[in-house]
Amino acid sequence: MLSLSYFDMEKEQCGDLPSPSQFSGSQFSGYGFYLGVVDNCLYISDENTSSVAVNIWVLKDYGNIGSWTLEWIIQRPLPSGLKWNLKPVKTFKDGTVLMVVGNKTLASYNPVSTVLEKITYHGVKFWEGSITGIPSFLPLP
Repeated sequence: MLSLSYFDMEKEQCGDLPSPSQFSGSQFSGYGFYLGVVDNCLYISDENTSSVAVNIWVLKDYGNIGSWTLEWIIQRPLPSGLKWNLKPVKTFKDGTVLMVVGNKTLASYNPVSTVLEKITYHGVKFWEGSITGIPSFLPLP
């Protein structure tokens, strides 16, 4: 069972967030699951190796139990050089998602055409530990 907890600094309160119903059963192992933030929303990337797709769930409204939505389904096999750890970084108005894959590769995913493709760029050999900037009192890692 997936358990998510939070601490509200403003109210100085702890609590639990509901997880998507997909993870409420006893089959949840924790392997191949990644937690992150994209566009100010919490996401869970389910990259279980036995699955035929990478499913990315997004919590749109922290106060609403039913606001987890299966936002992106990326079919396997992934393109050459893109194997695991898909981290959405930013969504654009047309729905395209910028992702960091495996902490080293920049990629874009188009949910309309369902195409995940590597972005080629010059001057940077790889992206390591890239994160979006979120205002905070905590130092960056």
